[in-house]
Amino acid sequence: MGAGAASSTLDRQIPLVGFLSFAVYSAIFVFPLGPGAYGPGVNIGWPPRFAFFAYMLWVVTLGWQAIRCSREASTEIEAKA
Repeated sequence: MGAGAASSTLDRQIPLVGFLSFAVYSAIFVFPLGPGAYGPGVNIGWPPRFAFFAYMLWVVTLGWQAIRCSREASTEIEAKA
């Protein structure tokens, strides 16, 4: 495996890690609170910020990969024409 293969594997794992982080955070901190999540027991501070950052990283990486795949597909179509 060359450097390109390792980079490709990492590109596939980053969105998965971000999404799993968001899901684990939600399962631990958000879902148990229910709809009445008000008061001193509600986590404010770093946990929601980390969740937002992980989700943002997941969305940005997913969009970047979609753009890259779209460009590769259009290049292949142009090469066949």
